[in-house]
Amino acid sequence: MPNPNPTQSEEFIKKRFQPAKDLPANVQLARKPRCVKLPQEVDTLISEMPKKERSVWIRQAICKAALEQGLVDEIK
Repeated sequence: MPNPNPTQSEEFIKKRFQPAKDLPANVQLARKPRCVKLPQEVDTLISEMPKKERSVWIRQAICKAALEQGLVDEIK
């Protein structure tokens, strides 16, 4: 039976979502993550990256594409 009154400690909440250290401190992240399905080969290669590098790599790839395609002038 699930706990009817779950609690989360302050320490747990702090560790749950670590700040994106690959971005300047003034860059505000979106509230919700973007989720997309990828071609199997690409997904497999990304899955083979060390966990700490995956989010950084994906974020950089998307930001680079947004800059190159003129969606944004800069990431701020």
